[in-house]
Amino acid sequence: MKCWIDENRKLMWEIKVDNQVKSWFEAKEYADKLNNNNYCKYNNWRIPTKEELETLIDNNLINLKDDHYWSSDEKDDNTAYRLSNASVYKKISYYDKNNAFYVRCVRSI
Repeated sequence: MKCWIDENRKLMWEIKVDNQVKSWFEAKEYADKLNNNNYCKYNNWRIPTKEELETLIDNNLINLKDDHYWSSDEKDDNTAYRLSNASVYKKISYYDKNNAFYVRCVRSI
């Protein structure tokens, strides 16, 4: 188990163990799994907000895939926001929660 701490923002990020894409619902279950297993000795892991994801990507703080990541922010019951970490651009948009994207969990410290 590895974690990385962003002292400036008082956040702890998981260093990815599971590199599989997930639906938004599966991403929530994944955060629950980290909590049940006390990942890095903590049980308050969650999907990050859009703003938290942006800081992670803007500062290239953790080696992220050049792909899309779920945020915890929902547009409505059926859609949630995701952030694109594409080389060419960074873009926040919303998608059906059944689509499969990456997730990187975080916790406040």
